[in-house]
Amino acid sequence: MRAATDLITELRALYFDGSKHTSYQNVPAFVEDALGFQVSIDECWRSDKPRYRYLLEHCPPQPGEHVIDIGANTGYFALSLAQRFTKCRFTAYEFHPQHVGFMRLVRIAFQLHNLEIEPKPVKVADSHRLPPYDLVLFMNVLHHLGCDFDIDVGRSNDEFREMAVAMLGGLRQAGNRMLFQMGTNRGGDKSNPIVDARDEPRKLAYLTDLLLAAGWDIDHIAFAQKLPDGDIRFRNLPRTLIKEICDRARSSSAITAKTLHARAPWLDLDCFPGEFYRRPLIACRAVGGPS
Repeated sequence: MRAATDLITELRALYFDGSKHTSYQNVPAFVEDALGFQVSIDECWRSDKPRYRYLLEHCPPQPGEHVIDIGANTGYFALSLAQRFTKCRFTAYEFHPQHVGFMRLVRIAFQLHNLEIEPKPVKVADSHRLPPYDLVLFMNVLHHLGCDFDIDVGRSNDEFREMAVAMLGGLRQAGNRMLFQMGTNRGGDKSNPIVDARDEPRKLAYLTDLLLAAGWDIDHIAFAQKLPDGDIRFRNLPRTLIKEICDRARSSSAITAKTLHARAPWLDLDCFPGEFYRRPLIACRAVGGPS
């Protein structure tokens, strides 16, 4: 490995690049441990660590599988998984040049030969042309459709829904499983909501409708939970509640807030200062695919 001080200097310049999503992801733990390169992220506002733990517990890659990370940012998930699951193949798609540079430096320094980095976005028209994969990570990207990629997509929410379903449907054609998360403000703009970020029943109905319309079955829906010791974990809703959410989405209706909190009394999202932890994390599989 090249001199740690030089590597840290380059990584820091690429990480703190001043862009829209600068300082957005955690630095992979193995990079922190090896280099002592750490960044300060308010874990109560947003963090990738709880989602990574959930992924390892509920949908870890299996030997020989191909995992795709769409909108990889600085590569917390792609890099962490490639370093941990050496018998799997990973592809990270990211169009921001500084984020790509960050991933490439880490890939070279730590000899992550099982990771490919594609320096481009995955647009709606590309979604069905991806190489076959076993698991796609598609987290906190789709609400940027029409703002940060495919910017010719219309501004109305109806047009957004049509293109979102098309993209999710394209991803289903290429693979089997998906870990999905999405914000409900277009492009992260609070003045341009798709669904009120604090209306969990409507949000669940909307996201479920998108996935079902695109041909995905929903295995799990998880929400963040802040534990008494301050740790944050994603916890699955009861399966019977997920079935009810899906059944209602098929009839264009939503469960009530009373039902949601009665069936998941641990759910208290008001403890988080922002809306990031209010986004449900959804594990899906392609209709007709292996369970």
